[in-house]
Amino acid sequence: IEDLEVFDSKGNFVLVRLSKVDSSVLSRYLLDKGYYIRVCDDFCGLDSSYIRLAIGEKRDNKGLVGALNSFFRGE
Repeated sequence: IEDLEVFDSKGNFVLVRLSKVDSSVLSRYLLDKGYYIRVCDDFCGLDSSYIRLAIGEKRDNKGLVGALNSFFRGE
């Protein structure tokens, strides 16, 4: 997704920087779709342009990616 910068990870979480939207807006949208993301504005050195995503089951990951695509396409 063009508006996301995903950082390499060795764990079961992925740090993502958003380029065009505040994380709280995305968080509310995804929560309405049944997905919880961690907004990182209270992490030392990060701000409201960062989120953390958990790696889950394949079907859950596909659903989350679909919801992210819908959000960034304005659906």
